[in-house]
Amino acid sequence: MAGPALAGPRDQPGWSRTTTGPEAVFGVRLSEVFGWHRHHFDRLVHFAYGLCATMVPRLGAVRSLEVVAATSALYELFEWGVAVVLAPGMAEAYNGQQGDVRDAHKDMTMAPLGAVAAVLALGCRRGPGRVATEQAQGPRPTV
Repeated sequence: MAGPALAGPRDQPGWSRTTTGPEAVFGVRLSEVFGWHRHHFDRLVHFAYGLCATMVPRLGAVRSLEVVAATSALYELFEWGVAVVLAPGMAEAYNGQQGDVRDAHKDMTMAPLGAVAAVLALGCRRGPGRVATEQAQGPRPTV
């Protein structure tokens, strides 16, 4: 039993221990808000992962895309392990596949797409003046 110092939000009255990812974050399913037949919270999280992981400083665009794709694949392997170990109902609640046999493929596509969006956003943020200044100074030494 957790003492008062270790009590977290789950120990507070009104916290539901039966919520899964989509409900726990927003309190309502995105499918209800947008009228979708299935909830795409999982795809949103994978896209956001690619978007945020690419922002890590000092990684080149290609390297960050490689890291995002590889770690996304590792996470999908983890989800597969969960599906193998847990009871089918619990695995479905955790993974949220909703009967989609291509769920892992689509999730592994969303993370690199988020990374590409981040690379493009960072490239646009640099602006033409900064690029011209860097070209005049010459290439940066690689470390």
